[in-house]
Amino acid sequence: MKNYRKPFTYLVIIFSAFLCAITYTIFVFPNNFAPAGLNGLCTLFQYITGLNMGYLSLLLNLPLAIAVYCKVSKTLAIRALTYVAFFSLFLVVLEQIDLSAFQYSTDTGTSTIMGPLVGGILIGAVIALGLWKAEHAMV
Repeated sequence: MKNYRKPFTYLVIIFSAFLCAITYTIFVFPNNFAPAGLNGLCTLFQYITGLNMGYLSLLLNLPLAIAVYCKVSKTLAIRALTYVAFFSLFLVVLEQIDLSAFQYSTDTGTSTIMGPLVGGILIGAVIALGLWKAEHAMV
């Protein structure tokens, strides 16, 4: 019964990272806003420098994952690092793919309400999926 849980957990983590990267690519970047948290800072850095935020996200989250590994939980650190690594990878790959047909923006090029609202809802849903999976993985 438990043999399927570990691979399924990592598949959910990877799928969550993919969904979040898609959300950033379709809603966050075209509308020039930055979500909260560390990835928000990475997004601001991307707007300023033009460097893909995937690289900085991985770079900034790596020391945090090492600290969590040493002080909190090895399993949590490995799962978090898996998410960050795949999220960063998907962001770098998606930058090379033309998704302009799917990107949400208005005639002026940005949306001050709808883009951030839908992006926030989708990112929240991805986080809820991860938390739900984390809760069920502990059983």
